[in-house]
Amino acid sequence: MNRKFSRPPAEKEDAHVPLGSTSLKDIMCLEYERTVSNDYVVRFEKHLYQILKTNKKLPRPRDKVIIRIRLDGSLAIIWKETKLLVKELTNIGSQITRDVA
Repeated sequence: MNRKFSRPPAEKEDAHVPLGSTSLKDIMCLEYERTVSNDYVVRFEKHLYQILKTNKKLPRPRDKVIIRIRLDGSLAIIWKETKLLVKELTNIGSQITRDVA
């Protein structure tokens, strides 16, 4: 099959380019869009993530954020190309939280 359909390259030079500052972790991932609620909480797959006020800039309520799930299972919430610091709300009644990487 290869002999029948193969062709020599138009140019002998390698056309690949280096990645530079691009991270493969940010390319090889699943992305989901979510909306920030009025209390700065993002919902994703039955989990609640509180956006911390320690972020330099905060998204406004109703702004869209990107939930990025990497191949290693880690989760990141991105807004305007910036990773947000968040805490997962694990027990709403007593406000117990755990840090998200």
